[in-house]
Amino acid sequence: MSELPGRLACWNIELEYGVASDGTLFALSGKSDDELPLLVVLRYDGGHLLFFHPKVPRLARLRLDELGEEAVLEHPENIVDVLRENRVAGPRVVASPFYEGLHFAVAPTPLESPEVVEERGSFRVLRDGRAVTKAWTVRENAWAAEVAVETLPDFRRQGLARQVTAAWGHRVLASGRVAFFSHRRDDFASAALARSLGLSHYATTREYSNHATDRPDGQSAHLGGSRREVPFLGQ
Repeated sequence: MSELPGRLACWNIELEYGVASDGTLFALSGKSDDELPLLVVLRYDGGHLLFFHPKVPRLARLRLDELGEEAVLEHPENIVDVLRENRVAGPRVVASPFYEGLHFAVAPTPLESPEVVEERGSFRVLRDGRAVTKAWTVRENAWAAEVAVETLPDFRRQGLARQVTAAWGHRVLASGRVAFFSHRRDDFASAALARSLGLSHYATTREYSNHATDRPDGQSAHLGGSRREVPFLGQ
């Protein structure tokens, strides 16, 4: 775990879940164990990590680890078989989409965000007094933060999302923390935004659960760190 991508993967998952030393997940304050996935798989440059729901027994954990990186990430049927054999999966195991995890390796400068204002806890670009794009922290702790970004449809592809995300990244890095951005693999708008910012990829993530795992705390366009559907708050 000496490589930076592996450390980043651990820091990122700890934004959303508590993690014991043996890889067991536990709910953070205000959350319930019922919301925990059965398994989280993180593939990074140099290896992979598995994190488990508390009810996944040791034997199942060993078997899943023995399957290898490609099997646990790319072939959900392998996961389902092991979980059901150990009676920890319901009748329907749901595999999440793939998520790509990135971070700001280089701090943006204020010159990259000439139209951005900070208000109501977010970085925004205004048109006629209305926010048309904004970036905000969707979750954070003492050593890292993750961003969510949204842009109204009529104002996309104008570089505005880049401005607010750069402003957010500048602020987080200035606080001495890691600044994370993530998106679904098939969210091409967010992937383009990440490229325009020069973000560095550190991991690919997939979750397995007994319930829907397309996490409800983000949005489909310019998804940064949030993986759930929320309305755009343009007020």
